Amino acid sequence: LKGNASGRLSALSFDGNLEVYDFETNFMLPGRTPPEIVHWDALSTALQYSDSNFAARNGSLIHGHTVAHFDISAGLIHGTFAGNTPFTLHADVLNGDVAEFARLTGVYRPLTGTLGLTLNISGTRNSPHGDGHFEIRDGMAYGLAVPSLRGNLRLTNGEAQFNNLEGRAYGNATLTGNGSISMSSHEFRLNLAGRDIDLSRFPRLQSSRFTMNGTADFTARITGTQAEPSLEAHVHLKDLALDNQRAGDFFADAVTHG
Repeated sequence: LKGNASGRLSALSFDGNLEVYDFETNFMLPGRTPPEIVHWDALSTALQYSDSNFAARNGSLIHGHTVAHFDISAGLIHGTFAGNTPFTLHADVLNGDVAEFARLTGVYRPLTGTLGLTLNISGTRNSPHGDGHFEIRDGMAYGLAVPSLRGNLRLTNGEAQFNNLEGRAYGNATLTGNGSISMSSHEFRLNLAGRDIDLSRFPRLQSSRFTMNGTADFTARITGTQAEPSLEAHVHLKDLALDNQRAGDFFADAVTHG
C-alpha cells in the first residue's frame, strides 16, 4: 500500500495504490453453508477513499488463467456502503472458467467452457441495473459440446436476463434463445430453439447393434427452480433412418410432470 493519507482519524482520506498477492475470499451464497472459498493470485488498483466516497480505478484481478479489469466507484455514508448509496462498476473478464462461475452463483451442474464477459452496472446496492455481453468458447453442457455461445446480459428489477442467445452445437446445428433468473427467489425461465441437429453425432443413439441418423429441430421452454424445473418441448425429426432403414419424419411433444 503506497499513497497519501490526510484528515482526522475519525474521517480519514486516502489516495494511492494497492497491491495484494496470494489471498482468499469467501463467497456467501443465500441458504448455503459453508461459504465458497476462492483463491486469488494478485490484485492491483489505484485507490481513493474518504468518509463519503470510494473508488478503485484501473484495477486488475488475476485468478489462474482468468484476468479481470475493473473500475468501480461508490458513495459512502460515514464510511459505509449503505443500501441506498449509488455506485458504478465496469468490468472486463478474460478466460473465465464457466464451471467456477456457475458454482459461485449456486449452480452445480455439468457445465464447462471459457468465458469472456463485459459488464456495466450502476444504481444502488438495493436496486442495481446494468447490461453487458458474454461469449463462451469450447463449452460443454450435460455432455453436449457447444463450440460457441454468445449473448447479451441485462440486470433489471432484481432479475438477470440473457437475451439474443446464439450458439453452435454438433457441427452445423444452430441454437438460439433467451432466459432470465430472479436474484432473490432463483426462479428461472429459458426458451431455446435448435435447428439441423445431426442425430448421428449423439453417442447414445449409436452402437454396434443399433444406429439412428437424420436431423432434428426443436423448441423448448424450461421454467421453475433448479430443484423443481418444468419442461415443455416440441421436436421435429427429419429424414429419420433406423439401422439405415428410412422411417420418414416425426413430430413429438414432451411435457414433464413432477
